[in-house]
Amino acid sequence: MEALSTIETMKAEMKALKEGVAAGGSSSLDRNREARVEAPKPPMFKGIRDAQEVENFLCHLENYFKCNGLKSDESKINTVVLYLSEMAMLWWRRKEAEIGKGTCTINTWEQFQE
Repeated sequence: MEALSTIETMKAEMKALKEGVAAGGSSSLDRNREARVEAPKPPMFKGIRDAQEVENFLCHLENYFKCNGLKSDESKINTVVLYLSEMAMLWWRRKEAEIGKGTCTINTWEQFQE
């Protein structure tokens, strides 16, 4: 008896979904798919001292943060470090050592960009 009731409920829900889609609406599955646009990953930054390279890298990061909903300074800094290599990674390791000694602070995304 209970199984029959469950089947009837599911049929009614399926009918309502079909009618909604036929009327031009979209299912919640479609809305979730739209909300989860996969942002391209930023390129690795090697530490090249070229203003255009730096600006492009930061622009890629800002777009990546926005698409992935990264708003806190901590999450932005933790993410950007994943995209540093070569001289840029060496720079970051030195900054981490300075932070550990208390001679440097990088608590905000703005401070990181300076």
